[in-house]
Amino acid sequence: MNGVNPDMLASSPSDDDALLNLATEDAEAAESIALYKNEVPKFCVAELDNLYGSILSTVDQFTLDGSLAGASTYVVTKCGEMKTILLFRNENGIVTVLNQMIHLNKDEIERFADIIFMTFDKVSAISFTAIQTDLQDCAYPCLKFHWAEDLVAPLPESEDSLLSALGKNTREIVKRYARKIKRKFPSFRFDVYVGSEIDEGLAQEIYRLHKARMSRKGKGSNVDAPRFEKILRLARLRGLMTVAKIDGEICGGLICWRAGHDYFMRIIAHDPAYDEYKLGTVCCYRTMCECIARGGRFFHFMSGRLLYKYRLLGIEQDFDTLILYRSRSALLKSIWKMSRTIATGANRQTRLWLQNAERKDDFMSRMAVLLVRQWRMLKQLRTALPGS
Repeated sequence: MNGVNPDMLASSPSDDDALLNLATEDAEAAESIALYKNEVPKFCVAELDNLYGSILSTVDQFTLDGSLAGASTYVVTKCGEMKTILLFRNENGIVTVLNQMIHLNKDEIERFADIIFMTFDKVSAISFTAIQTDLQDCAYPCLKFHWAEDLVAPLPESEDSLLSALGKNTREIVKRYARKIKRKFPSFRFDVYVGSEIDEGLAQEIYRLHKARMSRKGKGSNVDAPRFEKILRLARLRGLMTVAKIDGEICGGLICWRAGHDYFMRIIAHDPAYDEYKLGTVCCYRTMCECIARGGRFFHFMSGRLLYKYRLLGIEQDFDTLILYRSRSALLKSIWKMSRTIATGANRQTRLWLQNAERKDDFMSRMAVLLVRQWRMLKQLRTALPGS
């Protein structure tokens, strides 16, 4: 069952097992809402994939990050088909929805809030992290701010269609440098490992290349050793790894996750000795082709608005944090508790602005980028000084 611990999931429940079970009066709508307190029914494993196609909304992810224990489940069913499944934790008067990188419309959000506030009288707030929503005028007092972004490339049905969809220059780069690498290095090979086939030693080599490349750019990797272990474990449960080799030595590769028909790039790296062959772009393109061969419909580049992602058909998607409050007084009382969350959101928004500025050519954008680069340089010099 994709590595999920069965002991952490409830057996497939009957209607009587739910803490709350509501049905609409309209028989034709045949809609029902069920709430399972401190339970995650087994059907959620597959249905979450089918509904959302988000790796950050899978039972495997919740198990690895430790949030599944004690989680409750909210399920909306219409005409026998699952329409909404939200896993959440109720702690210290705040309900935190675990699902991330999903879309929820205004009606879904407000109906969920109605049920939560009706069922749990001590809950004062409901927090959603990294969601897309059309919510504007909310029935409840709320705070909303940018939290994350993802660049997503739709995958066509074939490799030929993907190549045709690329811009002319990118298409020529992929074709020309793929031929150039093979001509210059006849031993070049590109291997694919799926799920449990993923070798830890090879994955560690890709991670090493990733860290080395970030260091050369003057940036620290945002993936430390413990986080990489979780990335690797999840990839072995539901993902793939591509590895480029020359003369038997690893020179590049990607580690990806899978949820439903969506693939999520988590680690990408290549040896800078092969920069002139555009190895990173070639490896990424080849990986997208492998995802297509396995029924992939979308390729997620995840955060970071880098040019190569746009050239490989990436389209920006922004995600927000949304906090709903039972009342205005509950919002005012919680402001000081939420200050760190709000500050983090503001910091993310600033980084997003700087990333966009790097792609512009106006005076203010150039000055902002220059100041940030100078600050990073001073920070590196200070770190390098003796006794610092």
